Amino acid sequence: MHRFPILSVLSFTAVVLMLLLTSGSRTFAQTTPTAWEKSVGTNCTNSSAASDFDAIAQCTSTGDAAGTMQKAPLFVGTVTSPPYVSTVCDSSKAGMIQYTASGFQGCNGSSWIALGVVPHVTKCVYDYGVSGTTGWKSHTWVASNCSNGLPNKGTYSCIMAVNTGTGSSLSDASCNTAAGGVYVIDTSTNYNLSVLYVQEM
Repeated sequence: MHRFPILSVLSFTAVVLMLLLTSGSRTFAQTTPTAWEKSVGTNCTNSSAASDFDAIAQCTSTGDAAGTMQKAPLFVGTVTSPPYVSTVCDSSKAGMIQYTASGFQGCNGSSWIALGVVPHVTKCVYDYGVSGTTGWKSHTWVASNCSNGLPNKGTYSCIMAVNTGTGSSLSDASCNTAAGGVYVIDTSTNYNLSVLYVQEM
């Protein structure tokens, strides 16, 4: 016959009771709770917390006063190595979200992608007027030339159009983030350059 020490039985019982009493702090944030469990909208006290597979919740009370379980905020940190073998986004981290100095990022299985970032778009226009000489004419952008500020937030793609009064051409213009230029062929024609800048993400 096997004999079990009384202390071991009591210890096991204490562990089971502890798990039952604390189960509400770990599960069922969204679904209907059973005994000792909490869900969003139920009464609570003493900074209770709960979570399930798709939500976390916390009590609106920080003491003995009655409160209500509400959806809780979530702090996201940066992936580090260790504990991970590498911080590179790969198939093992697909679906992971992190926060770095540059903002929120999500791993798509191969690279970290910025989340919630809208590319900067601005249109810069300059009227060169009628030039008495042929050749390239350049203009350095100033804020007043552009609809949404200067293109100074990184790398951009630019789409150019030159209005000569008799038509438009894409072959006699140039652009970078600092300036735009046109190639004057007809010295009696007014040249107007329009450049749309779209930030590359």
